[in-house]
Amino acid sequence: EHVPNNERFMTGFAEVLADFEKLIQKGYTGVILSVVKASVRLKCEQATILQNLGKALHCNDNLDEIAMTCIKMMPNDKLNEELPINLHGSLILQELLAFNKPIQIVRSLLNLEAHVLRKIFSDPRGSHIVNRFVSSTTIGEKSRDALVKQLSGEYVSLACSKHGSYA
Repeated sequence: EHVPNNERFMTGFAEVLADFEKLIQKGYTGVILSVVKASVRLKCEQATILQNLGKALHCNDNLDEIAMTCIKMMPNDKLNEELPINLHGSLILQELLAFNKPIQIVRSLLNLEAHVLRKIFSDPRGSHIVNRFVSSTTIGEKSRDALVKQLSGEYVSLACSKHGSYA
């Protein structure tokens, strides 16, 4: 996270990148968060990180499931809706939304059903995802409008929720 330049980042990047799945299994998700934060700050290797994170979370090539698997920090084949939101997973997703080309993340979020989004945005660990979504300079107006439309019918529940009111 505090790597000063691209050269230093690349030194440790390859080693950590190959072990994303092991890091997730052992619960060392803060390491992944640091790599993603550094990638956003240095604007490098973002596509590689996204692909390898998707692979570690057993997502398909289109990364259709990346949002939910990342939020829960659980491989797709072990994912269930009752799992709690993982703090590092939420923070990683927020950083992914700051990538130069976050379209796969955006699509994955927009493919979630409205009640699932409401549940995420009402959680203390997930409520800031919507803030990053609407404030990201790399997410277009159409995608923001699509999120508003997707949440239609859930606004009262969000407004009544302590954490959902951030949305």
